[in-house]
Amino acid sequence: MSELINKQSAQKLFRWQLLATVSALVLTNSAMVNSGEAADDQSHPSVWIELGGQLERQTGQGDFPSQSFIADYANSPAFDPVSPLKVERPPLYSNGLEGKMTFEPEGTDWVLSAGVRYGRSGTHKDVHRGKNYQKQAHFTRYPRYYFTPSGALKFHLPRTGIRTFSGYVFGGIEIDHKQSHTIVDFTAGKDVGLGMFGKGGISSLNVGVRFAQFSSKSTSVIHARPDLLFYTPCNSAAAAYYAPIFPSHNFQFCFPMTPGFHTFAATVHTYRKFQGIGPTISWNASVPVVGNPDSEFLSVDWGINAAILFGRQGANGSHQTTGIYKGYHGGTPFQYTHAAVFDRTRKVAIPNVGGLIGASLNFPNAKISLGYRGDFFFGAMDTGVDERKTKAVGFYGPFATISFGFGG
Repeated sequence: MSELINKQSAQKLFRWQLLATVSALVLTNSAMVNSGEAADDQSHPSVWIELGGQLERQTGQGDFPSQSFIADYANSPAFDPVSPLKVERPPLYSNGLEGKMTFEPEGTDWVLSAGVRYGRSGTHKDVHRGKNYQKQAHFTRYPRYYFTPSGALKFHLPRTGIRTFSGYVFGGIEIDHKQSHTIVDFTAGKDVGLGMFGKGGISSLNVGVRFAQFSSKSTSVIHARPDLLFYTPCNSAAAAYYAPIFPSHNFQFCFPMTPGFHTFAATVHTYRKFQGIGPTISWNASVPVVGNPDSEFLSVDWGINAAILFGRQGANGSHQTTGIYKGYHGGTPFQYTHAAVFDRTRKVAIPNVGGLIGASLNFPNAKISLGYRGDFFFGAMDTGVDERKTKAVGFYGPFATISFGFGG
């Protein structure tokens, strides 16, 4: 219930801040239009719509609790060739879409913009490995008397030989992981280049509000029988008893057996989330390198951004590990179970920095851009299990956008 109340409060706060930001931008725009300088003689679009997508490497999605039995049996055939530790890793990449609307009021060098980036990733893996395991062992049987079908009594000397054991070891893991992130920006920017990059060049300083939300949900189920225990006990009392009777044989009287095996089961459920909002500032620049700035040209683009987001991070889930030793020949099974539940939230202030570099092909009413971008939110996600542990959430990789201009 507390999570629902926190979520509703955060949503109300975001809507209120969003309304306040938009209102401020509208008032600022009105003031600038009324007191702005004369418009440039050359007509240019006043509204730009930008659409695009990205493929980004992601970090900080959360950890699974370590399972000691996996480390204890790291060389078991049940975990060959793929260890559950590798299967449990979250997806390395996310993909998504982005959109942005930019408004340039006539008669000013201000730019108002609203943009959103959304990305997600997911994976479902079901990996099972099994192998027949064999082992050979030398043995020596006791001497024995027995009666034949005719009733005659006979005696067998101690016998030696090789016994082959076989059994089945296995390891299986099923994992489901989903992640999503949303970043929303509302900014007002002003050209601060003063013509330093020539005609067609841009150097703008932007301030505004950034909202970010990250969530990660994972489930992991592991079942394994990583070993079969082979044992060859030797009876020293029997050896001492028969030594005078068979002085030339020196028998040890050892007989191999398979006393048991271990099985393990582990289940983990985790859900992690961060949601925050705060002030942001960025600097974007573009320099024409080839072509005519009045028509078509190629430009080099770059930018840096920084923000501080105030919000709440949370982590909840459960995990349980069960180990069983089962012996053959009526041995008593041994079992242990470790289970825990965690649920925690915390108010946080998260620093955010990022940057981009790319190139654009510019037309009078359109633009195509390609580049590489990174955004990092330090300590944004609680990735711990039984104890809080924070990591930076990062997204970095290539992106592509296409823009269209209207009006002017």
